[in-house]
Amino acid sequence: MIRRLTEQDVAAYLELRRRAVWAVPDELTNPSKADAKARRLAATWGYFEDDNLASTATFRPLTMWLAGQVVPMAGLASVGTGPEYRRKGYVKKLLEHGLTNLHAHNQTEAVKNDPSSGIGWCLEYPFDAQYYARYGWQSLPNGLRIQVPPEQLKPVQNVQPQATSINLKHVASKRDVFPQLAEIHKGFAQGYNFALCRQDDDYINWDIVTDADDIDFGYLFAEGAYVFAYGERKNGTQTLYVEDCGYRDQAGRLALFTFLANLQGDVDVIDIHLTPDDPLLFDLHKFIKGKQVFFQARVVDVPVMFQNLPTAERLGHVTVKIHDKLCPWNEGVFNLVMNTEGNAATRTSKQADVSVDVRALPLLLTGISTPEQLTHYGLAEGDVAQLAPLAGVAGGVSFMARADYF
Repeated sequence: MIRRLTEQDVAAYLELRRRAVWAVPDELTNPSKADAKARRLAATWGYFEDDNLASTATFRPLTMWLAGQVVPMAGLASVGTGPEYRRKGYVKKLLEHGLTNLHAHNQTEAVKNDPSSGIGWCLEYPFDAQYYARYGWQSLPNGLRIQVPPEQLKPVQNVQPQATSINLKHVASKRDVFPQLAEIHKGFAQGYNFALCRQDDDYINWDIVTDADDIDFGYLFAEGAYVFAYGERKNGTQTLYVEDCGYRDQAGRLALFTFLANLQGDVDVIDIHLTPDDPLLFDLHKFIKGKQVFFQARVVDVPVMFQNLPTAERLGHVTVKIHDKLCPWNEGVFNLVMNTEGNAATRTSKQADVSVDVRALPLLLTGISTPEQLTHYGLAEGDVAQLAPLAGVAGGVSFMARADYF
């Protein structure tokens, strides 16, 4: 039996997490976070075997950036099964149930009246990427963590002048600077596909991101940047772990990395998650270490997803067959049209000369893979040249900061 968790299930939920060796969400044990606790329970479903909680999955309502626009999505988290209930297919049943609920939401009158409120995407960070790949989730580039001596982070800029001074202040009360943080983060995140928006009604907002217990190092830069981190000394090495950082533009990025580089002598190593397109990552590849930060994306509902994509000035239409074993409402032939009035995806009885796996869509639409490359990966077949109007229509680099992991 599958049902939503309630307050009466909290003890069983905590016990399940303990036996599965998961971290316990702070809101479940902190009385001051009753609202956050209620939101988590409202989004969490359990599979019960003989009235015992066997598996759970959470589908959190969030918003993300896609092609510079704010788009609703569902964040899949807290997926797991008690050791004694594994290998029974309970997680798959919860995934099917959660995606079916999202599809049902997209059929409501509210969404029909406001298509932009439909949920076309589901993101998650996997314990096993290949497990979720079987059910339609696709891994995407997300930059890399490096562990580097501070002086190596100083940007080399031959066109723009180097920073001569940095204007910053220590953040003693993070709540006092939420508006500034949100403004800087927007300038940073909107340039990346699948970056979370951190809006006030999201689960991942500034209150959560900046109030983590292990963040004791916070600075806000007048140039338009911020950094939150914590230090740790182990085996004689002082490491600064950057939990979250962002910058609004070139001046902010220069100030941020110059500041970190100037910590030489105070710390031995800085652990930081760089975006996939940051030139520093290319220069410092030999310092790639530590547990990396990955995420996956899945199309929940083809018509909703496609309707909310930007058309830019690209016009065209494609008839394509989509394979989606887990979501039957996505299985079949669709006519995808982009015109001056917007996008539309409708089912058709026409014969399609090209077919794609649902996992191909995030790669194709963001321009990570070309139509021809998708055939190499076994994700497309047929006359893939017909996919050209869709290739890179939501072009951009993908990135989910590790502070955003929900």
